[in-house]
Amino acid sequence: MGIGLGGLKLPGFIETTVDSLCSCMSPIAMLLSGMIFAEVDLKKVFGHPNVYVMTALRLLVFPLAFLGIARLLRLSDEFTLLAVAALAMPVGLNVIVIPSSNGGVPEEAPGMVLVSHVLSILTIPFVFWLLTVWK
Repeated sequence: MGIGLGGLKLPGFIETTVDSLCSCMSPIAMLLSGMIFAEVDLKKVFGHPNVYVMTALRLLVFPLAFLGIARLLRLSDEFTLLAVAALAMPVGLNVIVIPSSNGGVPEEAPGMVLVSHVLSILTIPFVFWLLTVWK
């Protein structure tokens, strides 16, 4: 962080190595997630009510609550758009990757990832539509 903030330049071979390692992170996270999805019982995972509660919070409650607060505080449209866009996105793979690096994955995590990604097909357009009509 100090190198980036200080404007210092790393030697070329170190910079190339770091760039190569960064390029591997997404594929590794996807492989790890795939291995975890292969081990879980999907019927059991989708039977957890927590999956649906957390998905509703993540996809609708948080972005809409922020939108209401932003309108009350008269925050700028640009800031509101960026914040609502970030809040309206589905659950990321971090709920799987981080716990698995510590020895286990909560049973609900794969369900939250799958359900939130599928339902975000409907909720993201709805949240953005609401953002445009609620001025």
